[in-house]
Amino acid sequence: MKCANNIKRLNKYILVLLMVSFILFFSNGVNAKVNVGHCADCHTMHNSQNNASVAYELNTSYTGYDTVSTPNNYLLKSDCAGCHSSTSTATIDGNETPIVFNTSNFSNPLAGGNFSYVLSDDSMGHNVDFITAPDVQLGLTPPGGSTMSSQLTCAGEYGCHGDRTSGKTNYSGTKGAHHTDDTGGITGASIGLSYRFLQGILGTEDDDWEQDNTNTSHNEYKGSVFGET
Repeated sequence: MKCANNIKRLNKYILVLLMVSFILFFSNGVNAKVNVGHCADCHTMHNSQNNASVAYELNTSYTGYDTVSTPNNYLLKSDCAGCHSSTSTATIDGNETPIVFNTSNFSNPLAGGNFSYVLSDDSMGHNVDFITAPDVQLGLTPPGGSTMSSQLTCAGEYGCHGDRTSGKTNYSGTKGAHHTDDTGGITGASIGLSYRFLQGILGTEDDDWEQDNTNTSHNEYKGSVFGET
């Protein structure tokens, strides 16, 4: 009987220890790049809830979002365009996600601009896949570059952000970056520690991505002194 009571106490202590470890582990992630909201805001385990698909994408008419039955990579609910677009006028959504493509009128665009301009004028920005068709004049040949075998993407081999080595996609090119703890500074050591997820680039990013539009609060690339290595 005494032995049984001791085992119960031991199990209780182990349970408490595991709970404390759980809390400490996740509290250390509070400064990660994505630090607002629930996991389910961006991820879905099985792409199914109440017998309906959870993953979604921006529809081709840019009036809203359609659910898709095919799960996305890394359990994501949507792609780059789906997560960083909005049918409202907001350029930062309720989860503090920067919006770079508004399908309707908007105010206070962010530092990266807004892809909505490209829909009305092909020369107003990059013709990124998932948002608009290839550039009418340039096709798949970026200015000063060679012809690519794929339309420009947000990240990866044919994009601007993330790891741009051969074979990398929007997903694999930015894997892990959104959850990198960058409180130690932008060092360029990884995608998540690079300015605006531009691999190896250093700089300082404004907390609201220049939404406030003031000359004292803005993004800055790190400069260098002539001859500095």
